[in-house]
Amino acid sequence: MAQITFDLSGSKVTDVKKIVLFSKDKSKELVTVEVTDGKIGAAHAYQVDVTEIYVVVFYKGFLENIGKKHYYDVKIIGNGTLVIGADGHGNSRVNFRG
Repeated sequence: MAQITFDLSGSKVTDVKKIVLFSKDKSKELVTVEVTDGKIGAAHAYQVDVTEIYVVVFYKGFLENIGKKHYYDVKIIGNGTLVIGADGHGNSRVNFRG
């Protein structure tokens, strides 16, 4: 089990609507984080009990476009921070820092 926090930045950070962590097989939502005006709604540590996840960054105006999600494959190694560079739909960068 790992505790994850989020660090959100980038040129399109104010366009981010939410961030969703999916299981490795993309069948289950593990964590959903709402974002308002570039800030995480509930800025606390989230717990996940897996070591590999997919991260999806949803931008305003793209929430209905469920056919084309850009999944970012991330390995979780202990507690740490998901660092997300929000530079537009399909151009985000996601890294894990433990």
